Amino acid sequence: MKKLSIKTIVLAALLGALCYVSSYLKIPIGPVPFSAQTATVILASLLLPPVGAFAAQFVHFLLLFLLGGGTALFISPSFGFVIGFMVAAPVISFIGNRINNIFGWVIAALVGEVIFYVIGIPFMTFVLVGLQGKNLDLQQILGFGLYPFILPDLGKLVVAVFLADRIKALTKKDF
Repeated sequence: MKKLSIKTIVLAALLGALCYVSSYLKIPIGPVPFSAQTATVILASLLLPPVGAFAAQFVHFLLLFLLGGGTALFISPSFGFVIGFMVAAPVISFIGNRINNIFGWVIAALVGEVIFYVIGIPFMTFVLVGLQGKNLDLQQILGFGLYPFILPDLGKLVVAVFLADRIKALTKKDF
């Protein structure tokens, strides 16, 4: 494995902290709130190499755990999405670095969004149905964890890709 530079480590820590702060920019609508997290996860992933992108999301997780809910975080309906962020971040970064243009970044971010939901929704279902004993059918679960988020997440994806493009253009190089 390639050794991480000090610059990448510092940027991963800062971008992970940004992801944590963005978790407080939210609108509670149910078990999983609207938040700015997906935009910052995508942004961090497009700016960092894959290992750095994972590190940023691990910092994000640690901050949520240490400063947020402690062990209660593990039984939160939205915790599966945090796991999804850690899994998706290096994938977004890998694809975004391979197809290093706006089209590639949009594809990378869309793949990341799918990963968020493929991991987040089953975990949310486990918490709501398995742990909390709620009687929910598939449509209700998707109504809590997918349908209301599709359009806002596409908007956040566009913002994240635009910001990544501007940041990369201003710095004239990849992080």
